[in-house]
Amino acid sequence: MGCASSHHKVLNHANFENVMSHQVNMGTLNNEDADYSQATKTWAPADFHDQFIIIDKLGKGAFARVYNTVRKVDGKEYAVKVTDLRTQGLEGQNNAVCEICPRMQALCESEASILQEIGQQGNCISIIDYFQEDFLSYMVMEKCEMTLLQGIERSVDVNESLYAKVFRDMLSALAGIHALNIVHLDVKPDNFLCEGSARTGVVKLCDFGLAKMTKNRPRKHNADIHGTAPFMAPRSEEHTSELQSPLQSR
Repeated sequence: MGCASSHHKVLNHANFENVMSHQVNMGTLNNEDADYSQATKTWAPADFHDQFIIIDKLGKGAFARVYNTVRKVDGKEYAVKVTDLRTQGLEGQNNAVCEICPRMQALCESEASILQEIGQQGNCISIIDYFQEDFLSYMVMEKCEMTLLQGIERSVDVNESLYAKVFRDMLSALAGIHALNIVHLDVKPDNFLCEGSARTGVVKLCDFGLAKMTKNRPRKHNADIHGTAPFMAPRSEEHTSELQSPLQSR
């Protein structure tokens, strides 16, 4: 896989999202005042745009966008999740006067630290690096070729053996993070990607934005209800009035 060729649309530090005005160095991820922050790693201050080139957009949510990015030093392609840390988000009004939302910042830092704790598990997306500059966080991760649905659709034969292999990969991902005392809290088909086809490649769990570390964490009965309602356990139905969408719960 080579470096980005000259015909790619390159977004640089000056024009990216039109919100980059100065660098904010990344300090420790620990946030003792927020119980939703479970950061365990200190990331060295660095400038994302000094090390990576953003090529094109892969997807978009309410608070984050995912881009295809190339590392300058070796030309390797990765995916970068860019999150607006401001209270009103990328689509809000008067963003120029908005300050960084501590809760949003802590959630991004927690996700980065959980991915770092997971490491190179075969059925989970791996984190490469994490940056915070100005009002944006950049989470650089390995890039998968396709979604789970695309991986299944591109398989030659869609049958029981294919689904058995897919489910083994999915359950292997969950077993791996549970062994590390990590719960995902938003397991659903959309949060699995494929490296290669579903039959011959590897299915990987992604999007740890709601994930929690359970070790040494006091259990609060019904304190946190997260996830996507259609994919939650039936016993959660009694709490449906408290449910929020994954983006709202962030």
